[in-house]
Amino acid sequence: MVQHHKAYRHSRIASEIDLMRDVEENVLERLGIRLTNLRMLDVGAGQHLIQMAYFAARGNNVIGVDRDAVVQSINIADYLRMARSNGFKRATKTIGRKVLGVDLAYRRELERQLGSPRRRERLSFFQMDATNLDFPDGDFDFVYSLRVFQHVEEPLKIAREIARVIAPGGGAYIDFLPYSAINGSLDLRLLAGREVAPWAHLRRQYQDSVQESAYVNKLRLDSWDAIFADAMPGSRLVVDRSPDPERRALVQSLIDSGELGEFTPDELLATRARVFWHRLRA
Repeated sequence: MVQHHKAYRHSRIASEIDLMRDVEENVLERLGIRLTNLRMLDVGAGQHLIQMAYFAARGNNVIGVDRDAVVQSINIADYLRMARSNGFKRATKTIGRKVLGVDLAYRRELERQLGSPRRRERLSFFQMDATNLDFPDGDFDFVYSLRVFQHVEEPLKIAREIARVIAPGGGAYIDFLPYSAINGSLDLRLLAGREVAPWAHLRRQYQDSVQESAYVNKLRLDSWDAIFADAMPGSRLVVDRSPDPERRALVQSLIDSGELGEFTPDELLATRARVFWHRLRA
């Protein structure tokens, strides 16, 4: 069992590192910004703070914000605050992770795979509503938000706030899962590796059985395009799509049968959406 957990931890951290390196490479290629030695903001940092730790290890001054409370130590006052903010059940799970050393083990595995020295200081995190960031205009060189925007209720307000706090010459990177993707509902069964009807969340005969694991705003790609064009003029929305010929054939057959007629193949084959924005200097 211990070896199983170690193998899973190694695999998960390796996957996260690959994701962060992909972000770095794409930002450098598309925006000409090297993500080192910058003042950075992580919007929707989450409970584990792994992506913050990664970019901090790259020499950046990283600040994270999230609507939920995040604690980095075993402190009764912090957990009482978390219980009030996030709910007793989530606070209890977090305490369990801290006591068992799970979060620390993930951080140590990240440091091991990066070959970086152990960081003893706490990361800079603030509980904050991203629709009203408590930072001055132009406070950051770079802002990123990973796998968060599909969950937010007011993405336009958040995108405008992100744009506001970026300094001239700085940039932003945002990625999210399109709702039209085959796994766009984040169905609990999919996350557990169980078989589910393809695009069940978009097919009328299956919609009642969908078990969303979290709130999903269900926006389509044209709505996302309009949001970022408004908040970040000149931004580019890049949509990754599955190259699998079998999936493409299945999409076309479902569209031809009338089950997914309101969607285009490009929407249904989407696997990830990414936004790149470079704030021009005055």
